Amino acid sequence: MVKTIAIDSIKMERVVFKHVSKNYYLIADAYNGKYIKTCTQDFLKSCAGSLKDTIQINNKVLGINGNTELLSYIGHDGLMDFELNDTFVNTDGKKRDCIILPVLAKAILLLI
Repeated sequence: MVKTIAIDSIKMERVVFKHVSKNYYLIADAYNGKYIKTCTQDFLKSCAGSLKDTIQINNKVLGINGNTELLSYIGHDGLMDFELNDTFVNTDGKKRDCIILPVLAKAILLLI
């Protein structure tokens, strides 16, 4: 782990990891569970390239959100609880790989 950054009451914390021998970074944002819809919208906007940002770590500027080639969402599948009426269209023509790994809480609870 390179750095932990407290953000605000919606996006509570950002954690930055770096591969031990390569120039690869993983940047993870932890959202407050009350704002899962905002988290989902931010992820989809990032995938579409309409939400972009950068951070500076050790004099190096790193792209985050839509300023990266790979995005991942790991957590509660909020779409079980709400609908999004927004349309998320690629705004900059760049291809991004996206991974969605929803928590299987309901399936696990049904097995117990």
